[in-house]
Amino acid sequence: MDLFHGFLFPAHVIGVIRKTVPYLATGFAVVFRGDSPAKAKSANIGVEEEVEYREKLGKWRAHAKQLLLSSCFIAMLHISWAVGGVLDYFRVWAQKFKKEYNQSLENASGEERAFLGPTRLSELVTYKAVEISSKFDVLLQEESLVDVERFGCALHVLDNLEHRQQAMELIVGTVLQARAGWEFRFVRPATSFPLLLLWFVQRPLDTEDHKRQSVAKLLLDASDQALRTRHSDVAFKLKKMFLQEVQFVADTGKCPANLFAAVLALRAAMHGDTQDLEGAILENLM
Repeated sequence: MDLFHGFLFPAHVIGVIRKTVPYLATGFAVVFRGDSPAKAKSANIGVEEEVEYREKLGKWRAHAKQLLLSSCFIAMLHISWAVGGVLDYFRVWAQKFKKEYNQSLENASGEERAFLGPTRLSELVTYKAVEISSKFDVLLQEESLVDVERFGCALHVLDNLEHRQQAMELIVGTVLQARAGWEFRFVRPATSFPLLLLWFVQRPLDTEDHKRQSVAKLLLDASDQALRTRHSDVAFKLKKMFLQEVQFVADTGKCPANLFAAVLALRAAMHGDTQDLEGAILENLM
C-alpha cells in the first residue's frame, strides 16, 4: 500500500521522499559529517563503478537538502515523532522493568522461594494497555494541535493553509493506524483469555473484587472452543480443574486459595520481556 495514499502533500515533496529514503543515511553522512564518497560507498554493496556512484551520491545529497528545506517534510517528521512517542513510552516502561525483574528472580532464588510477580505482562493486562490507548486518544483531541510536544510544531512550520489542512488529515490517519495496531497487538490479547485470568490475583484473595467477579463470569459463560485458542488452552484447563472455585469467584468476588495459588504460578511464568509483551509468551503456555 502506498504510504502517502490519500494525503495531498505537493507531488514534488513525495517524489523526493521516495527517491531519497533508501539513501538518507548515506546522504546525510556526506552532508553533515563530511564523509567522502569512498567511505560512504562501503555501506552500499552492489555499487561497482566509482564515477557512477559519485553521480548518484550527488543526486542523493541534493535530494536530502531538498527534504531539509521542505516545510512539508519537517511537518511529517514532527507528526511521526509525536505518534511514535507513545510507543516509545511503552517500550521504555517495559524495558525499565527488566533489571528489577531479574533482581527479584535472583533474590527469590537466594531465599529458595519462587518469584510470583507481579510481572510487566500482568501490569499490562490490568492497567497499562488501557493507559496507552488513552494516550493515543489524547492525540486526537483538538488541544494536541497547539501543544508543541505533540503536533503544534508540525502545524507551525506550515504557512500554507491547504498544507495545514492536509497535515491534520495526516495526523488523524497516522494516529488511527497506530491506535489500531496497538489495539490488535496488545489490547485484544490483554482483554481475552488466557490473559484475563491474571485479574484473579490482582487483589488479595479474601477481598471482594468486582473485576475479578466479572472475569469469572466471562470464564463460566465462555464455550470450550472459545477458550482453546491457537496460542493456549490454559483457560480451558483451569476452568475444568477449578470449576467450583471459579463459580465461587463469580458469586462472591473472592478467590479460593487453591485457585489463587494456581494463577499466581501462571503469572510468574509470564515473564516481563518486551518480546513476551508482544505475545510470544502465549506460545509457551500450558
